[in-house]
Amino acid sequence: TRTVTITPLPTPTITASPSFTICSGQNITLTASGGSIYSWNTTATTTNISVNPTTTTSYTVTATTNGCSGATTRTVTITPLPTPTITASPSLTISNGQTATLTASGGNTYLWSTAATATTASISVSPPIGTTVYTVTATNGCGSGATTLTVTTVLFLPVELLYFNATAENNNLVRCQWITASELNNDYFTVEKSQNGSDFI
Repeated sequence: TRTVTITPLPTPTITASPSFTICSGQNITLTASGGSIYSWNTTATTTNISVNPTTTTSYTVTATTNGCSGATTRTVTITPLPTPTITASPSLTISNGQTATLTASGGNTYLWSTAATATTASISVSPPIGTTVYTVTATNGCGSGATTLTVTTVLFLPVELLYFNATAENNNLVRCQWITASELNNDYFTVEKSQNGSDFI
């Protein structure tokens, strides 16, 4: 009678220090266990390897014991620096006295360039006539990034129309009829047109 001994294939494991999720450019130590001899896909043959990936990268180690080999793979994920974006509601162009809500995304915490140095993702602004630039700095666990947004405030005519109708007539004329909510101390109206709500002709 002879006894045949079956040696199971090694089932190596990989641990990471400080973590399998790191910032770009950060050093990480990967440690293999579960075998006697190790071979990494980086060509290293040590138990521990120190790597410095700049993009998400997978690492494989092959462990060998008594001539039998087994492999495992772990992925190191890179958390990039934040690239924030800003959206404006109702629009990037508002009328004088109107409020716009600016909302930032792309980070964990935020810091706005407003006088109140707001730290929330959304802020409400009511800028003066003209263009106003707002900057937000977004931060995550790996650093910060900033972006800007320009809000334009225009002076619309302070007339509330209840009714307006334009009818084409002969000789390339247009008859305009309107009713306003109120008319105080007005001898007449001058009808002008604008494509941007700021410049009228």
